[in-house]
Amino acid sequence: IYPSRDEILSYFKDYINKYKLENKVKYNSCVKNIEYIDETKIKVNYYNKKTKNIKTLYCNYLGICSGFYTTEKIPPNIDIVDPNIIIAHSNDFGYN
Repeated sequence: IYPSRDEILSYFKDYINKYKLENKVKYNSCVKNIEYIDETKIKVNYYNKKTKNIKTLYCNYLGICSGFYTTEKIPPNIDIVDPNIIIAHSNDFGYN
C-alpha cells in the first residue's frame, strides 16, 4: 500500500518545518535548466510562475517534486555527468 497524496504532502510539510527548510523550497516554479558545475555543485535555472521571473540557484542536492498525480514531464536534453545518476518519474515505478 502506498501513502495517499495528503499523507505525502503532510510528510513533506513536517520535514520542511522540522529542519527549517521553508526558505529553501521553491513553490510554483518550473526548472528550465540544470548544469552540474562539479561533483558536488548544481546550478539550477528556474521560472517562478507567480512572479514570472527566471532565477538561478546553486545547490548540492536537488529534488524536483512535480506532483504525484500528474503527467510525466522529464526534460529531453539533460546532460548527466555522473553515470550513477538515474532520471526517473513515479510512472516508472508503477505508483500511478
